[in-house]
Amino acid sequence: MEKEIQISDAEVEVMKVLWADSPQTLPNIVTTVLKANAWQYVTVKTLLQRLVKKGAIMRCGERRNYLYSPTVAEKQYLASASRNFLARNFNASPTEMLAFLVKHGEISKDELTQIVEGIGDLKDE
Repeated sequence: MEKEIQISDAEVEVMKVLWADSPQTLPNIVTTVLKANAWQYVTVKTLLQRLVKKGAIMRCGERRNYLYSPTVAEKQYLASASRNFLARNFNASPTEMLAFLVKHGEISKDELTQIVEGIGDLKDE
C-alpha cells in the first residue's frame, strides 16, 4: 500500500485548483486561489513548494515557466482523509459517525432516507 500523503487544509485549497484543471502555471493558480482566500502571493507559492516536496504535485518545465499538476487524485485524497477523520473521531467506524450525526440532528430524516436508498441501490448492483 502506498504511503498516504498528509495534506493540510490550506494545501487542499491549492489542490482543488489543480484537480479542477491542470497543468497550470503559478500565476494562474495564484489568481484562482486568491479569489477564495485572503492570502498573499507568497503564501500560495509556499504551499505549492510544500506540495511538491511532499510529492502531492509535480512541477515540470523551466524556472519561471513551471507547470504544476497533481500526483494525488482527488478521490484518493478524499478516501484517505475520510479514513483518517473516522479513525480520529469515531473509532474508524462509519456506523458510529452516522449514529452521531443522526442523534445530534445533523442529518435530516429526508437525508437519512436518501442514504438508505443509496445503500439499497448499491446492493442491487
